[in-house]
Amino acid sequence: MKNFIIVNPFTFLLLCCGLFITTVDLQAQATKTDEVAFKLESTDKNRKVYEFEVTQPGVIEINASWRGTLNTLSLILNGPGQTGYYSRKDGSSPLKIEFKVSSDLIRKGKVWKASIVDFEKRGRVLGSMKVKYPVKPKLKNFEDIRIIREQPVTETESPEVANSSESSEDQQEKEVKRSILEDGTVELVYPDGTIKRIDDGGYTIIHPDGTSTGARYINTPPTTPPELPADERISVYLAWQTESLLDLVKKILNYNEESINNFLEHENEISDNIYQQMYIRTSYINRLLSN
Repeated sequence: MKNFIIVNPFTFLLLCCGLFITTVDLQAQATKTDEVAFKLESTDKNRKVYEFEVTQPGVIEINASWRGTLNTLSLILNGPGQTGYYSRKDGSSPLKIEFKVSSDLIRKGKVWKASIVDFEKRGRVLGSMKVKYPVKPKLKNFEDIRIIREQPVTETESPEVANSSESSEDQQEKEVKRSILEDGTVELVYPDGTIKRIDDGGYTIIHPDGTSTGARYINTPPTTPPELPADERISVYLAWQTESLLDLVKKILNYNEESINNFLEHENEISDNIYQQMYIRTSYINRLLSN
């Protein structure tokens, strides 16, 4: 005999509306940022091409910076549906491209290419491209609702199971809620209502009674990193390691899209190479895991 859950129609409507709003909002905000090191030095190595996939509408943003014997390079964006480029910028470092991908372009294909090119073929430069593009978000709310529907609570459920569920909810309430605000500040909310906010210059603790304490400190600048490696295998490894740090930040934030996007926006404002990304992501991990 099958068991059914009776749900108030108004409650069901609110759940559906809430799910729809969450889905639209996540799709509008979800992005991914890749950083690629490049070295241009000869006629047969006068360009670096990076391929990436765009599967939903949004804005592609490409930033390139370099140093070396060349003042002028070309930053180019190619995509599906035409042989010519969609956008191109020529000039000195840094260069930036922004291009809006429509639904019509998505239907033409998903592979895009970001290229940095030395058309003069007479210099040597080292640099990096940062490619930011829209990605499909993880709709955790949808998955949670599906799981509840597949495994409904029944009237025959034992008291021990019910108590176990309540204990799990109580445990979640006792956990520290970790998030990143729009300005890049880390916010920790404790079970007793205490709020701790950590930024680059120190921290502030807001107590439940409304009073606040804190400390400010002088940051020691990080050690100057070496030049970007000429060996592309090392560049690939650094990119992988940097992406792993971002995955850890996302996990600590419980994959909260708003906090993740706040972090990425703040990171893009203050970093311009892969070493700075590694430093920023490591420091944010330390902040998020602090007591």
